[in-house]
Amino acid sequence: MSARLFVRQSSGLVRSISAVDAFVGNLLIINLVITATQIVLMPWLFPGLNLPLSVLITAPLVLFPGTVYLLYGLAMPRSGGDYVYISRTLHPALGFAANCSVVLWNMSWMGAYANWVTTQGIAASLSITGTLFGNTALTQLADRLATPWSTLLIGTVVNVLLAAVLVSGLRRALLVQRTLFLVAFLSLALGVLVVALASHAEFLAHAQRFFDPAALQQSAQQAGLELPASWNDLRQTLYATGLNALALLFMWFVQYAGGEIQNVRRTLPRAVLGSLAAGTAMITLMAWAAAKTFGPDFLAAFNHVFANAPDAYPFTVPPSWQLLQSLLTDNPVLVWLMALAFIAWPMAAIIMNHLANSRCMFAWAFDRLLPEKLAEVNERTGSPVVAILLSAIGAELFLIVFTFWGNTATFFGGSTLGYLLAFGTTALAGLLWPLLRPDSFRRSPAAVQLFGLPLIQIAGAGTLLYFAFLFWAFLTNPAFGLARLGLVGFALYWLVGLGIFVIAWQVRRAQGIDLSLVYREVPAE
Repeated sequence: MSARLFVRQSSGLVRSISAVDAFVGNLLIINLVITATQIVLMPWLFPGLNLPLSVLITAPLVLFPGTVYLLYGLAMPRSGGDYVYISRTLHPALGFAANCSVVLWNMSWMGAYANWVTTQGIAASLSITGTLFGNTALTQLADRLATPWSTLLIGTVVNVLLAAVLVSGLRRALLVQRTLFLVAFLSLALGVLVVALASHAEFLAHAQRFFDPAALQQSAQQAGLELPASWNDLRQTLYATGLNALALLFMWFVQYAGGEIQNVRRTLPRAVLGSLAAGTAMITLMAWAAAKTFGPDFLAAFNHVFANAPDAYPFTVPPSWQLLQSLLTDNPVLVWLMALAFIAWPMAAIIMNHLANSRCMFAWAFDRLLPEKLAEVNERTGSPVVAILLSAIGAELFLIVFTFWGNTATFFGGSTLGYLLAFGTTALAGLLWPLLRPDSFRRSPAAVQLFGLPLIQIAGAGTLLYFAFLFWAFLTNPAFGLARLGLVGFALYWLVGLGIFVIAWQVRRAQGIDLSLVYREVPAE
């Protein structure tokens, strides 16, 4: 039966992803350099929050969806991730629409990453170095590189090269990914150490070489900033877990390439729980160091002046962890060593996103939902070349959109809600799986009990409650501009997925193929 339903009897993908590669891939998408940028933003977006406490609260909350995905990954270790999970539990239309939304948001992030290689990496580093050390040639070069057309050109080169790496074979792509990750992690760790070892007084002393911190705070207050009485507001701290969750939620990201994970039952728990533990530890350290050294009052004022009183803002580059850590040293070599993270990390994350996207599209085609060409695997490299190329085209389109019209805060908020809707659908599937498909659930490795109830149901219910809170928190925060991107964006992505599914279903029916039979089985390995 499987030979007639699916494109072929086996996927053709090779289980090449080791425990180390799975851990690195998850940690890459947790993306500590983007989290560093979020930490600098958060005292302005959530006035009164306790920065490190917000991270520590987030970790146990994201264990709910993490548990859902981990159990599904053990039960259905196939490429496609939530597409396979939801389509085999709830309904194939929901599975495809949710997964299509994830793929489109991944493409959005790849476009942003390709942009940030220049704007937050190369150009920002040149501008910071030129400004701090009085080298006008560097600042002029930075200004030329930071123009939209230069950013687009560099981002396109990055996108093409990294897609080519993945086309050349998974083993080579994973080697490049590990190398970029190692460079990025060591660079970021160096920067975090520099910030952690400095005091707030030392930071202000260094900052006074370039601007008056007291005058900057006064400008922020004149522009409407109201600083909170304390930085221990529990409500704002809880709200801020949404941005932390945007990072930590992705501890299961490698499961989109589940058909290529070695020894799934051992590798997957180590990768998922290990990346959550490592990510939480590093983000907590960064949050503590930022609160201690930069100070939440300063961070709120710094961001507010940039957004609302640009004439009083002392730099040509936006507020960022990279800029602030660079103020703490007089050594240009150290500045660049700390800056490498902001160039290498986005590049490594693009590889992981291409891997996830191409495997999702491969899964759609393997189920005969989309053209079979997307499920073709190159015999020499073992790569689904057409799917990777389609992912690269999508990333390029979003690079153009983000470069000319993107807004970082709005993008963070909108993409958070977009991913929550997709991941929340998986949580709903987990909650209902033991009820809708009791036989398949009882036979699966996911049939784990806790307090007499299926663990996946407990985790699914906890996920839905947490996500409902996050939706409300983000929808009531005007800083994210959700009326433009959050609501319209993720609704549009779902409508695209539903539209493609309905058309594909009708086309296959006209060809005499009953796709409903496909979704009664888990795809072949």
